[in-house]
Amino acid sequence: MNRPPDQPAFHVGANASNPRLVLVAVGAGTDPFSVTPEFAIELAGQLLDAANAARVIGT
Repeated sequence: MNRPPDQPAFHVGANASNPRLVLVAVGAGTDPFSVTPEFAIELAGQLLDAANAARVIGT
């Protein structure tokens, strides 16, 4: 099922099973996966870069 652009099924949080990892889940009904904190920071930077680029294109 498709959701509106600002309501995706996207979840990020500390991994309760392994507190040294970050849990990431994208989409409903998909298996979550864990990444290192360093990769989570890199991923956040990429997401921020993409958001800024989308803002520039949208203005």
